[in-house]
Amino acid sequence: MASWFVISHLSINTLALVVIVLALVPLYFAFKQEARRLWFMAASAALMIGGSIYLFVDSHGRPLVDVWMAILASGLFIVFVWALMTRGVKILHTRSSLDPDTPVGKIGEARTDIDPKGSVYVNGELWSARSESPISQGEAVRVLRRDGFTLTVTKEIQA
Repeated sequence: MASWFVISHLSINTLALVVIVLALVPLYFAFKQEARRLWFMAASAALMIGGSIYLFVDSHGRPLVDVWMAILASGLFIVFVWALMTRGVKILHTRSSLDPDTPVGKIGEARTDIDPKGSVYVNGELWSARSESPISQGEAVRVLRRDGFTLTVTKEIQA
């Protein structure tokens, strides 16, 4: 309880708070521009650390925060946000496995003869399939489209 009393009576350096908030700008650009990602991350870390060090100052402008503690806490925060956002961006760009059109364009294997109907194994799932030309069991197939629970396939030409 005593520590909360002390913290609540510290004056906050508004300029340092602005610097900490501005650290989010290069962090944003780090995810937008892959070529300069490391530079933007370094700029974000520098702003975050600088703002954290000077967030609480005494009457002479000297920081009341331990410099190494500010570096450690800011570094951990940047790493956490980096991991969180990297994973989030990856998830946003990942096609859902529940999307029924996921097999379209994929290569699979004919599990039965397809003349004109049969079954294929594509993307870890067994599907009903149809083809305009006969396909023998075990041959590679490419999925052209999905119609309900049936895939339209063609024989995959091996190069």
